[in-house]
Amino acid sequence: MVKILAAFDFDFTLVDNDSDHFVFDKLSPTLRKKMSELQSSVQWTDLMHLLLGELNASGVSKADIIKLLGQIEFNPAILTMFKAIKNAGGDIIVVSDANTAKNARHYVSELVTNPGTWDDAGRLHVARRVSPPATHGCPSICSLNLCKGTEMQKRMSEYDIVLYGGDGKNDYCPMTKLGEKDFALARRGHSLEKLISGDDKYEKGIKANLLWWNEADEMLAYVEEILAKLKN
Repeated sequence: MVKILAAFDFDFTLVDNDSDHFVFDKLSPTLRKKMSELQSSVQWTDLMHLLLGELNASGVSKADIIKLLGQIEFNPAILTMFKAIKNAGGDIIVVSDANTAKNARHYVSELVTNPGTWDDAGRLHVARRVSPPATHGCPSICSLNLCKGTEMQKRMSEYDIVLYGGDGKNDYCPMTKLGEKDFALARRGHSLEKLISGDDKYEKGIKANLLWWNEADEMLAYVEEILAKLKN
């Protein structure tokens, strides 16, 4: 049997939301405004840690946040895709710069993201996956706290076929680590498309089969087609 690894970004790939924005949009518009004001000057994970502390201090509880995150639903096509991959014997991982986990964890064998812990006061602490003074050493355009390409390289060697789905420019690096038999599932309308369409060198940097999609149904169709060909 062909060994398959399917890796996906989270925000705007598996769900049609930015989970960090969603939390503050709903629970504290004032802190959401502060996020916008500071995001150009403070590293994103550090900023989320700061704002989550202020959110807790304002009276928002752990239960409030967990309940709210439960409102972010997967498109049914995503769950169908997960089932198809698992039925084909594949492994699914989520590689995300987001600071939240989601349901459907019974399909996901690993969540590669920034570590988060709750304290006794119900305050959520998040930290960079790679914290200073350490660096991930990637010369690409990755976030300081996480190189998704490096994380993929640690996990790809035991698989025959790798699929990677994402929408952001930090999903470009992992797509460049894929081989010619692999598949890069790139979502249109986000920063990844802007990056690749802006300079031919970025598209040439991807050796894998590059498949563009807009809606979850389209990504599902690609995955079902890939799995069917691998089965034959």
